[in-house]
Amino acid sequence: MKNRTGMVILSLALALAGAGNALAAEDSTAPDAATARCSEAMLRGTYLFANDGLIVSGSDRGPFANAGMDVYDGNGHVRSVYTLSVNGRISRFVRVTGTYTVNPDCTGTARYSDGTRYDQFVAPDGSQIAFVQTNRGAVLAASESRVTARRVGD
Repeated sequence: MKNRTGMVILSLALALAGAGNALAAEDSTAPDAATARCSEAMLRGTYLFANDGLIVSGSDRGPFANAGMDVYDGNGHVRSVYTLSVNGRISRFVRVTGTYTVNPDCTGTARYSDGTRYDQFVAPDGSQIAFVQTNRGAVLAASESRVTARRVGD
């Protein structure tokens, strides 16, 4: 019985060690944001977003939701169109322009002509952006995904 228990424990330990090595191998093949070399050029094309949040101060205090698309040009400029609901008051197909930066570590910012500002976190291949609104009094975090194919050489 002791030998059987010892064998089970040894087998379990070896299996766990193998699983750990497999996970480490899997992680080593994934892009690493810490070593990524990101730039504005990575954001090029159309990205769709939908999000909701809260305005916690000011005259528009309450929930909001919006959906739309951003078109990044790869050179630090972005155009956006969205529909917004603030406390049930609807603004349809609002168009704004903006600028964005992307740092080598894949962090960045976006500033729009309507005054909204975001801190952004860009996937190393530029396919997704996670963001948080940094305007005082707004609570929002969401993401957007590229929906246009990126051609080789772009």
